[in-house]
Amino acid sequence: CRVPAGISQYCTHPGQLVAMTSETTGLQSPGIVDTLPNSVRDSFSEHHMDHIVAKRVVVSGLVQGVGFRFWARSAALGLGLDGWVRNLPDGRVEVRISGCPDSVESMIELLGTGPSHARVSGVESYPAEYDGPGGFEIRL
Repeated sequence: CRVPAGISQYCTHPGQLVAMTSETTGLQSPGIVDTLPNSVRDSFSEHHMDHIVAKRVVVSGLVQGVGFRFWARSAALGLGLDGWVRNLPDGRVEVRISGCPDSVESMIELLGTGPSHARVSGVESYPAEYDGPGGFEIRL
């Protein structure tokens, strides 16, 4: 897909299209595409609204009782992801994430490390259905 002139990076999310635009200073600054000229916004929306990725990730190791779920929620929100995290009865943690492909991949990498007290021994990632926006929650 071709990115319209003036947009150097982008991230699509239903109902919100975030782009990085070059200001006259040459610095990168976040901007909502709705603030861009209609021709740029319309061109961008036509070609990029399908770039949401959803993944189901299962993390194994010493990942329960170490603050993993709270850490995962904080990391996901920091990356602008939607989804949830929960402990599984077998000692693993399940994470459902959706958002921009780069952010989802970054989160999967972070899950491979976990918080400081965790000892991650494995990360399995599977495609998942997109549940829609809704923030990121800790499930019981």
